[in-house]
Amino acid sequence: MEEKDFGKEKKNFSKRLLGLMFVMGLFGVNVILMHKYVEPISQVASLVIIHLGTAILIASVVGFAIELVDIRQYVEDRLKSILINSSYLNLLDESTIRDLIFSSFESLIRRKANNPEYDFKTLPKQIRNRMLLTLGETYYSEYSERVEYKQVEPFEVLGAESALNKDLSSFYVVTEITLTAPGHNEKTLFHLDYPWSVRRIRGLEKEKHFSLKLFVDDDEQDIEIKCEEKGDIVEMRVEKTIEFINSAEIRWEGKCYMYGMINYYSSYMNQWTKEAEIIFSMDKPCDSYIEISGITTDIQRVTITPTGSHIRHPGWFLPKQGYFISWEEKEINNNSINNL
Repeated sequence: MEEKDFGKEKKNFSKRLLGLMFVMGLFGVNVILMHKYVEPISQVASLVIIHLGTAILIASVVGFAIELVDIRQYVEDRLKSILINSSYLNLLDESTIRDLIFSSFESLIRRKANNPEYDFKTLPKQIRNRMLLTLGETYYSEYSERVEYKQVEPFEVLGAESALNKDLSSFYVVTEITLTAPGHNEKTLFHLDYPWSVRRIRGLEKEKHFSLKLFVDDDEQDIEIKCEEKGDIVEMRVEKTIEFINSAEIRWEGKCYMYGMINYYSSYMNQWTKEAEIIFSMDKPCDSYIEISGITTDIQRVTITPTGSHIRHPGWFLPKQGYFISWEEKEINNNSINNL
């Protein structure tokens, strides 16, 4: 409280001092000009008047110069108050705001870099364009994904034993997302896209490599699963456009079968994403590693368990940013079963 009062008193004192300097300057000019319009008593008196006026004028200029720092701070505070606190930016057209953003980025980059060969023009423009590209769009929040990986028997997948498909595995993934629209009480259309690709299991129809369900606000949606074989890879894609107001709860429940045992999994977000939690687990003891790719806006909180890992990120993901999981199965030592 005392610091605020002191700052307020300092500003008031600076204003009064500047006013005094201004008055002194005017008085000094008047004194200097006085001898031209008022007949002096003597030559000495005329010189005294001129020197006195000059001294007062110089004193006012010096005082004004001393206060320049406070004047600059005062002007900056006033501009900030007008542009930000008074919401003046809301009155500007979009092109003007874009130019202000570009100038701001350019100024910030020039503070960080002093190499004359540095591209101070194109780089801030690209940063601005990337940011503005997705502003005002629907974003994800409370993103939660549970990934379960396990080895499966051929009979479970093919309905019979198979000597050609001994090593089969599966992923079970549940993804829950909250969509938040920019418009209030307005109908919003959003295009959902869910791609997946796995190694083909010989003897298994391509459509049976995947199963997928989509729920919007707990209502199951009709979806079409499109599959395509590309050599030893089977690709699946589901696209669905939904309509909602303000926000919607999305849940994907997917399972896929594949040939071979793998030791990694990755995924990415299509939109800006706020607050993410990813949980990975395996049906056997393993050493796992999980991380979020790229620059993040908050601290990643990672927990390692005997059969998986868990990561929480309370900040934001950029579009096309995601996470990566890798793991390695532990060799079980029957003589040291208590160490697991």
